[in-house]
Amino acid sequence: MKGETGGFYLALLIIIAGAAATRLYSYLLFHVFAEVFSVIIAGSIFALAWNTRRFQKSDLLIFIGIAFLFTGFVDLVHTLAYHGMNILPDDPNIPTQLWIAARSLEAAALLAAPLMLRKKGREWTIFAGFAGVTAVLLLSIAAGIFPACYIAGEGLTPFKIAMEYLICFALVLAGVHFWKNRDAFDPTVLSFLLAAIAATTISELSFTLYVGVFDGFNMLGHLLKIVAFALIYVAIIETGLQRPYDLIFRDLARTEALVRKERDTAQNYLDIAGVIILALDPEGRVTLINRKGEELLGLPLSEILRKEWFYTFVPKADRKEVLSAYHDALNGRPGFETHENGVISADGTVRNIRWANAILKDAEGRPIGLLSSGSDVTEENLSKEALRQANQKIALLGSITRHDILNHLTALSGYLDMAKIKTRDETFLEKAGAMARAIETDINFSAEYQCMGSSPPVWQDPIPLIRSCAAEQGAGEIVQVEIAPVLIYADPMLRKVFCNLIANALDHGDGVSRIVFAAEEKDGGLVIACEDDGIGIPPGEKEIIFSSGYGKNHGYGLFLIREILAITGILIRETGEAGKGARFEIFVPEGKHKKE
Repeated sequence: MKGETGGFYLALLIIIAGAAATRLYSYLLFHVFAEVFSVIIAGSIFALAWNTRRFQKSDLLIFIGIAFLFTGFVDLVHTLAYHGMNILPDDPNIPTQLWIAARSLEAAALLAAPLMLRKKGREWTIFAGFAGVTAVLLLSIAAGIFPACYIAGEGLTPFKIAMEYLICFALVLAGVHFWKNRDAFDPTVLSFLLAAIAATTISELSFTLYVGVFDGFNMLGHLLKIVAFALIYVAIIETGLQRPYDLIFRDLARTEALVRKERDTAQNYLDIAGVIILALDPEGRVTLINRKGEELLGLPLSEILRKEWFYTFVPKADRKEVLSAYHDALNGRPGFETHENGVISADGTVRNIRWANAILKDAEGRPIGLLSSGSDVTEENLSKEALRQANQKIALLGSITRHDILNHLTALSGYLDMAKIKTRDETFLEKAGAMARAIETDINFSAEYQCMGSSPPVWQDPIPLIRSCAAEQGAGEIVQVEIAPVLIYADPMLRKVFCNLIANALDHGDGVSRIVFAAEEKDGGLVIACEDDGIGIPPGEKEIIFSSGYGKNHGYGLFLIREILAITGILIRETGEAGKGARFEIFVPEGKHKKE
């Protein structure tokens, strides 16, 4: 680039020297040379900007190109109207007015150009805007409305000098504006643009000093204009064509790098995911798979991509069903959102994968493939099956055992009744009968305990459960329910909890006349309280009453209550005052209760 820059400066010196040499022959020739040079550069800038607008991310370049097209047009009219050309009326004021109009247009365009960095697709609006402004300027000059800028025999008018200073100020602001947005430009391009603005500013200052249209300051201003336009040429024409990524395609290169970075980041996220991520095209070929998928298949990425997934990695037994479901999904039929099937790894092992599937579509809504996330549920399925079989055996064993023991208890009770008839001392016989009833209670409890947790938890309304329990135990008149509509996520045996609480109050409360169920939100959860007006629970027994086998009839009721509630993380405790009544508080944590 250094060699190219050196060549540019050498060419620029030759052009300036050539322009200056024409002055020795004729100032008019010099003026035509300088102005035509700028007009050609302006037209070239527009040609490049207009024909590359579809490649540009913003309207910046097209804005500058259109601005220079109309600036060049006004400069052309200025050249034709210049004193001595004898093409337009020979009035030195008119070319000076045209000069001010062109430079004002140029300065305003450079000042506003950075605003176009965030706009796109407004080229015709921009074109129409500059065309309108140019037409107004030319018509105002032709109609004599535009203020005078040069008076023969007197020189420059105060308006012309003031406008030159105003143009210089606008150019300085334009340079500051470009500098603030320097991240959007290639550094070399930005340096040429700022140098062009600086040369234009100095050129305008020189035009505040001349007296005659052919004097030295006028010539200096035109030479600096040549420099400024040449710098613009290098920044936009030469740099844009020879190194397009530095200007026209600079944003495209940035975007490509950003996309590449985001792609790598996304791949990293996919690789650390604990599930298999798989993408297929419409023909079922693998287009993406993450590291978890590679580990499952036991193959590197290169041996998985572009392979036909269903014929390579799906067991033959599952293939027909899965293929049919996949094609149905591509045709818009539901049912493939979740699916479970086997996958063959490189060593021939079949793993069970549970998939969550989504059909990918293009902008027109046509299916272009499948994106799936899969979890290896092989061990989970084995554990579930083993647990199911174990529970089945335990249930069978418990059922047989209870059946046999109950038969024996029936016979025992019969023998005891017969023994009472044949003996006078019934003490031991009564104890034996009590023991038989205790065994029966234990067996019934084991049946209830076996049911607990056998079905998944569900959302339940406690109000009807409490009322049905009260009615079942003949306590409908003394049980009051003061609970707002709410749902509790608990084991299906939740009803047994409320039934046991009511039964416990009736059996152990010593004349309970009122049982109240109330609820309030507290400590981030919901507290359901069961309070009665009985004798209450002594302080030393508030915790041990929930132990298995405590109290009358072995205390299975309260033990069972705590076990049922614990399945979904619900707690229970006794907080009543002895002598004033019992109070059981059931704490339902957040997420396990909701308004009905």
